[in-house]
Amino acid sequence: MAFVSSNPYPNNNELRKQGLFCDAVFVAAGGQLFPVHKTVVMTAAPACASLFANEHEIRLPNVDGDTLVSLLEFMYTGELTLTKNTTNNPFCLIFYCSYEQKLMS
Repeated sequence: MAFVSSNPYPNNNELRKQGLFCDAVFVAAGGQLFPVHKTVVMTAAPACASLFANEHEIRLPNVDGDTLVSLLEFMYTGELTLTKNTTNNPFCLIFYCSYEQKLMS
């Protein structure tokens, strides 16, 4: 199942993939590093603002790399493919539900 939202800044995802102008990093289970732009993440998930208040490295030990890639793709492109991995991960469900609630309000 795919969920699509609008994406007013399509180049941001390419910048992220190239590691350009990133000012924070998510660390997934196993130590995989995922550079991100705080403003993009906080716009997609306002709850993340508190995570970034005093930190530039956010550890997500219960989120595997593939799941984090899916979430980052959604944050940056507005496209999310729901898979068994993403729907079985509480972090993903919380993010998805909070985003859906934001759309409905």
